[in-house]
Amino acid sequence: MPSPGAEIRARWRRLLAGAALASLACGAARADGWSISGALSQRFGADSNLTLSQGGADPTFSSTTTGNVSFASETSRTSLSVTPGFRATRFIGEGGQNQITPSFSSGLSHRVGSLDLSSGLSLDIRPTAFSELEEVDDGSTDLDVIQRNATSISVRASAGAVYRIDSRNRFNLGTNLSIRRFTDDADTLTPSTTIGASGGFAHSITDRTTVNLSTGLSRVTFGGTNDSESVTASFGGGVSTSINPGFTFGGQIGLNYTETTRPGDNDSSRFGFSFSTSAGYAVNEATSLSLSAGQSLQAGATGDLQDRLRINLGLGHSINTRENFSFSLGLSRQSLASTLGGGSGSTLVQTSVGYQFAITPEINAGLNYSLRLQPEESLDSASHRVFFTISKAFTLQP
Repeated sequence: MPSPGAEIRARWRRLLAGAALASLACGAARADGWSISGALSQRFGADSNLTLSQGGADPTFSSTTTGNVSFASETSRTSLSVTPGFRATRFIGEGGQNQITPSFSSGLSHRVGSLDLSSGLSLDIRPTAFSELEEVDDGSTDLDVIQRNATSISVRASAGAVYRIDSRNRFNLGTNLSIRRFTDDADTLTPSTTIGASGGFAHSITDRTTVNLSTGLSRVTFGGTNDSESVTASFGGGVSTSINPGFTFGGQIGLNYTETTRPGDNDSSRFGFSFSTSAGYAVNEATSLSLSAGQSLQAGATGDLQDRLRINLGLGHSINTRENFSFSLGLSRQSLASTLGGGSGSTLVQTSVGYQFAITPEINAGLNYSLRLQPEESLDSASHRVFFTISKAFTLQP
């Protein structure tokens, strides 16, 4: 008898194939010009303590192969892209997992006079533990939840419109849908569905500086054993500016109010705030510095809303035309959403050093080392990671 995971993968493969063929046929029929590009990547990795357990007793080796092909067409008013792909994952060690899953993304934009319309759709299927293993944490994953044998299935869709009143003023409206599910192996993980709408106004004070106001409404529904529903209303404002060609800055701050409904009249409400900021500085032609930080309210994989804070410092340096060096230092913190901020939670600190080398214009190799640790725990729960990646990109223009 096939496993639940195999049945899910078979259904998603049929759905992906149909969506890709339909989107490609539509694009080919309407496009004046088109191009094909793609990428293939192989990554080998080792983590001395994947789950940050005490005593460092969770070593893991991994292999990841990813590939995609992007079909794109563009006219003076319409742009369309369809990108099917795949991910082949392999854990070597206790709780190891073999899996080949599809990925898919598409985007469509169209301009009608002063109105710009856009839409997007994406599908991503991967082992939950592998997302922790592959990606520098930016507050988007659950630091305390690594389900080795579980698979996460995420579908995201969005649509938006921007109306340009004149060269300095514009309105925007948008909607989004996010569906996250897990295989039957994920007993401790909770499926969620998020639907939202947003609106905003932006005004360009100068050619380099823009201010904006935004508002939004979202509804998150958790299923499974942690059945609940949360509705959040938010309002905020921000600014983006380029002080000079070498220095850019952007920031956004907002307030939000959330009502949560649970079975048994166990309801709650909270006020909170969110912010995001980013800055970049080009020291010279070869060296650049970056800073990003933000706090947001997001749905957690265990069936609750979480306040998530992230801070990251980065350095990039071009050694020569073929070699690059990078360094980053980041902090992520998540806690259960409560009145005016979160209570107790978990913090992850990560620092990484990377070296990238262009073997040819289309083939690149990279070596990366990172150290992860949780300050609340003892130092013997730290994790050392090493990754080696080789990738090839290609472009065809019929």
